[in-house]
Amino acid sequence: MTEQTISAEKVRGVISEIDDCLDGTYLNDQARRALEAAKVSMENILPAPPQPTTGLLGRWAKSEVHGDVLVVSDRTFDDGEEGGLVVVAALSERPADGKELYNVPLDSLTFPEQATRPEDVPAGEAWRIRDTEGNEFNAVKTSSGYYTTDRSGYTWLFCDHDGNGHWLKDKEATLVCPLTPERPASDLQAKYDELEQKYAELDRKYFDLSVELSIEQQANGSRNDWGDEQPAWRIEHDHMNIRVGEYIIDKAGDGGTVTHASSVYRRPRTNGSALCLPLYAPWIVFPNKDAATPEAIEEAKRARDKEMDK
Repeated sequence: MTEQTISAEKVRGVISEIDDCLDGTYLNDQARRALEAAKVSMENILPAPPQPTTGLLGRWAKSEVHGDVLVVSDRTFDDGEEGGLVVVAALSERPADGKELYNVPLDSLTFPEQATRPEDVPAGEAWRIRDTEGNEFNAVKTSSGYYTTDRSGYTWLFCDHDGNGHWLKDKEATLVCPLTPERPASDLQAKYDELEQKYAELDRKYFDLSVELSIEQQANGSRNDWGDEQPAWRIEHDHMNIRVGEYIIDKAGDGGTVTHASSVYRRPRTNGSALCLPLYAPWIVFPNKDAATPEAIEEAKRARDKEMDK
């Protein structure tokens, strides 16, 4: 009789059917123990995931002796050890920099992608998973479920391609690969952050100068080179030009003093009912609320209405 083999996919299918039976069927204790034992036996015949041999440098793994380690070798070296050795870095209290290097057998390390069952993935890890219909998503494994008090077993949380939240049970998910953790900001990102901070400082200085100029204009009668008195307001169409401290009136007639600048929040916010959404442009802008006298507001509204009628 020729020896027959069963594919790993069929074995996983049988395990899934056992899970369904354990979850959705009333069983006496003897039957439940028998099914659980059968599941363990089926899992034991699944082939072990292959040990990686390339691209080792910079990968996290778990060591039997040293716990979480970072591989700092890109390839193995023999030194008489079957399977080869690699150098890993692990936390240690003895050296000043808090780490020590060790030569360990590659076979003694377990890499994240070697988790073969979704239920073996620790809570908090992010993975690429596949649902029963073949769709793939980036998901996070949780300890409880969709809510902190949820014990339904829907521990894989993810968003679909339309941005809607969903969840899966372990038996409904297939592991594809672990997702790479976010890396530290690069030098380019650090330079960008520095420039953004400088821009915010310049934006604030510009606002301070604008307020000082407005106050000076009001003290001097607010006249231009032709002798015409300048209004204490302006019509503004771009919310990015509105500054903290200015009092605005939107197209709907609502007013408020700006409390957050556009350079920080990308759209100004007010302490009143005025909104800085494009739908509510143009705005009447005063240097401050005191400058928004009833007469000035009426004058500004007439000018804005005239401009909008064009």
